[in-house]
Amino acid sequence: MDYYQKKQLNRFMDKFSMPSKESCWEWDASKDSYGYGTFWYKGCSERAHRVSYMTFVGPIPDGMCVLHRCDNTSCVNPDHLLLGTQADNVHDMDSKQRRNTGARLKGGEIWLANRLRHANITISMIAKMFRVSRRTIRRLTDVQRITQTIFMEN
Repeated sequence: MDYYQKKQLNRFMDKFSMPSKESCWEWDASKDSYGYGTFWYKGCSERAHRVSYMTFVGPIPDGMCVLHRCDNTSCVNPDHLLLGTQADNVHDMDSKQRRNTGARLKGGEIWLANRLRHANITISMIAKMFRVSRRTIRRLTDVQRITQTIFMEN
């Protein structure tokens, strides 16, 4: 391992918590809007779990995805990662009912989601409660804020 690789490995290792070998190693640094860790790797931004796989397991063949056994998008424990196709990933999501299949919130749920957001409950927590994406909750709260601004100006 050359100097650059050692430096990159040390930088990577500083960005997650490792309570034990068996538990999820939670990514503590930057994350994308889906909750996946991101890491600057070989000149570009890469998802942290993919970097973990490449670092501790080996190369990722073309056309393959790195899947989480633990279903924790911020986990970088190589023991929790496996290779699979995109079809494997979709099948895994469907079998665990994790895929958003166009779920819609109804009026009372929209009201409650907005009330929870105003009570400083995180977007992630609200999305999990209603089994929708964080983007759905973010859009609801954005629309609510815009609507209130329009009515306050008139």
